[in-house]
Amino acid sequence: MSSPVVYDGHVYLHLRNQWFICIDLASGETKWTTQPFGRYWNMVAAGEKILALDERGELLLIRPIPRNSSCSIAARSAKNRPGLTSRSAERTSISVNSKV
Repeated sequence: MSSPVVYDGHVYLHLRNQWFICIDLASGETKWTTQPFGRYWNMVAAGEKILALDERGELLLIRPIPRNSSCSIAARSAKNRPGLTSRSAERTSISVNSKV
């Protein structure tokens, strides 16, 4: 289980069962959960985004949108390969099960 990140009145957690969830701090209500995604994340808030480093060394730039019951991966780092590599940013949606 990763350390939680608090942003804009919501707490974001990547749980041991690999689910990424958003909880409203005022009400305690779960706003959304994702399908299992990644084994472990080390997360930090960065402005209006969350940076998450996973167990493979891949860095994710997550754009949380709690009021719309969603989030998305705004960018991913290059795959870990020998030598110098680069990869353009890609936008990948995370499947979200809304609780609202």
